[in-house]
Amino acid sequence: MKMELYDRPTCCSRSVDPALFQVMEDLRLIAKYGIEVYRYSLARTPEAFTANMDVLKEMGTTMERLPITVVDGRIVAVGRYLSRDELAQALDIQLDG
Repeated sequence: MKMELYDRPTCCSRSVDPALFQVMEDLRLIAKYGIEVYRYSLARTPEAFTANMDVLKEMGTTMERLPITVVDGRIVAVGRYLSRDELAQALDIQLDG
C-alpha cells in the first residue's frame, strides 16, 4: 500500500504550523506498518505534482487546495491533514500508537 502527501511549500514561512509535527509523527507511525509513505513539497519536489494529473486537476490554479492525500492512487483528502484515526481508516489498518 502506498500513501502520498502533496504538501504546501513551507520554505519561506516564518511560523510553523503545529499540526505539521503531528503529521510527521503519524507518517512515521504508518510507515512502521509497512505502508510506503511519500511526502512531496511543491517547493522541493514540483516534479511529483506535475507527474500526477489527478493532483494537478484537484489543485487547479491555487495552493489553497493543499495538502492533498492520495492512497493507492486515489485522492482521499483535500485541503487538510487527516487525523490519525482518519489515516488508519483510509489505509484500512489498525494503529496501536
